[in-house]
This record gives sequence, structure tokens and C-alpha cells, in this order.
Amino acid sequence: DINMCFYMLPVANIREKKFSEVWFSKDMEKARKEINECKKDCDIVVNCFYKIENITDYISA
Repeated sequence: DINMCFYMLPVANIREKKFSEVWFSKDMEKARKEINECKKDCDIVVNCFYKIENITDYISA
């Protein structure tokens, strides 16, 4: 399962869809928006901004 945050439900399962398909999906877009707007003070992780420019090598699969 692909989770964008420990507090969110999984977005998809990598065994069922290609990574690039998941990354550009509406569900992933929604998850990114929720993370960007999140006001929780996470002690475990830092809220991340996933820039497509940083992962282009990985999504070409």
C-alpha cells in the first residue's frame, strides 16, 4: 500500500497499479492537498511537499 501520511488511509497498492499511474491519480492529488493543508504538529515526520521535479527518474516506469 502507498501511504502519503501515517494518519491517512492508503492511496493505492503498487501491486495493482504502476507507480506513475498512482502518482498522477486524483486520489494522490487529493492526498497531497490534504497534506499541504494539514495543521497537525507531527512528532514522527515532517509534512512533505512532493515535487514532481525531484522524482522524474522514478515515475518513468
